[in-house]
Amino acid sequence: MVATSGSISLAIDSIKEGNPRKIKSLHIIASPEGLKKLDKYPDVEFFVG
Repeated sequence: MVATSGSISLAIDSIKEGNPRKIKSLHIIASPEGLKKLDKYPDVEFFVG
């Protein structure tokens, strides 16, 4: 779930320290406000069900 994007932002930043080839993030629900804040990660694919 993406509500405010705080937890997923921390997770993405942590994962990026390992220099992955790509990051995909799958969520069942997400708030529009939370997704807007994730625009700072244009290289991450987000999927919301």
